[in-house]
Amino acid sequence: MSRIAALYEVGGVRFVKRSLFGIQGFGFVVTMFTSFFVLPMYLPTSLGERVFLAVGAFASGASEGVLAIWLMRPALNQLETWNRTRDPSTARATWDVVARAPLLPVRSVATYGLVTALVVAWTVAAQWKMDLDRVSVAALFVGSGLVWFFWIAVRLFAAERLLQPALAQIGIVMLEHDAPVSSAVHVSLTRRLLITVTGITVVAGTVVTGIVGDRTPQSLLLGIAASIGVTIAVTSWLMIPLARSITRPLSQLRAALTKVGQGDLDTTVAEVSADEIGSLAMSFNAMVVGLRERDRIRDTFGAYVDPAVAEHILTHGHAIIEGEDVEITALFLDVRGFTGYSETHTAREVVTMLNQLFELVVPVIARHGGHVDKFIGDGLLAVFGTPQPLTDHASRALDAACEIAVVVGDREPRIGMGLNSGTVVAGTLGGAGRYDFSVIGDVVNVAARVESATRRTGDTILVSEHTRTLLPAAEASALIARPAVPLKGRAAPVALYAPGTVRSSRVGDHRPGQRD
Repeated sequence: MSRIAALYEVGGVRFVKRSLFGIQGFGFVVTMFTSFFVLPMYLPTSLGERVFLAVGAFASGASEGVLAIWLMRPALNQLETWNRTRDPSTARATWDVVARAPLLPVRSVATYGLVTALVVAWTVAAQWKMDLDRVSVAALFVGSGLVWFFWIAVRLFAAERLLQPALAQIGIVMLEHDAPVSSAVHVSLTRRLLITVTGITVVAGTVVTGIVGDRTPQSLLLGIAASIGVTIAVTSWLMIPLARSITRPLSQLRAALTKVGQGDLDTTVAEVSADEIGSLAMSFNAMVVGLRERDRIRDTFGAYVDPAVAEHILTHGHAIIEGEDVEITALFLDVRGFTGYSETHTAREVVTMLNQLFELVVPVIARHGGHVDKFIGDGLLAVFGTPQPLTDHASRALDAACEIAVVVGDREPRIGMGLNSGTVVAGTLGGAGRYDFSVIGDVVNVAARVESATRRTGDTILVSEHTRTLLPAAEASALIARPAVPLKGRAAPVALYAPGTVRSSRVGDHRPGQRD
């Protein structure tokens, strides 16, 4: 963390305001020094005239400073409000306002400063009736303007630096809450380079002229004119290619980042230089390669692990190894007569049949908010209620079972489904770096036993009493009670129910006849 960021963490907006006043004080020193020591080098003045120049510069600088801070005040107040609330909904607007804050006083203050310089120049000429010709007045005006230009640029860059920690904090909040990040460019890098280098050239040329010249108003104007001429004739020819060599790769990188943000991972940027920008391009391309590999792993991972489970694992990591108690509805699906089917078909035909069946079943389960916990030979276990919590998991599971029965239809071999609800432990099982997310509990065992009972009742779907009690009254009343049947591992018979509109049209091997 930089020193400015550390100070901002402690002082907040008050630190920014105090620092701005401190910077303004530095501006006073510059203008006072220029008025009291530099300008008299070109315009011979008495002590009283120097004091007048210094007082005029101080009055002008003080009023200009008050104006500048007053123009920035609304942005700083909005930042202070955001620091108290940290409201993500206002982060984007606050970021834009704070980013523009250093620019707010520039246009008004620049105009104000130039007008003030002109007023001071003419006041000096009129008040003391100094024997100043138009060249001397123009020199006084232009020299004052250069001081203002230098001071405004220093304050602009200093204010931007002071507000960087605040912008960084707001940007983090926008990223955490998926808020749109501002892409506005308030002052382009090309303009910054052109203005800065032009200002340096003109100021440096003027200072050199003052040191080696005869220190007359004519030499001051000549130095300024020569500096501007050199800037236009030479520096601009160098600065424009330099600015473009920086901004063009950055613009390409920005466009590539936008594409990556939209999901296009085939994007790369050309590595055309051996400087920091070239290194940045190499890092960007390496990042894209890493993102491609991550997506490949995620796609492969998602083909073998349910997307909801994968997202839960990625979000919670190893914290779910301990497991958590959740209420779910388990849907157990099995193929009837699978043994006989396997005896009359090749292994490839059996696998093809199962894959075609699961291609129909799995999307229906996902569409109703469940996930396939595991494939068990010729069947599967689907879970509703974890890892995504669902208050209506029983209703969703019944809807999914009814839709599966319709989608599968009269396909051979037939299927049966059993539903049961209750509390299970959801977590990861395994060891030595190999884990499987699953649900453990008697609820799952009962669901399997309920599915087995469909062979006795002739129903495609059977629902346990536990699941029926969780259904809305209308859905529960639509279920048709079946005679209680003993389930393996249960001492007493278990009450079972079947949806009234979903029944098997035929009974498979070792099943009694259909019941109405």
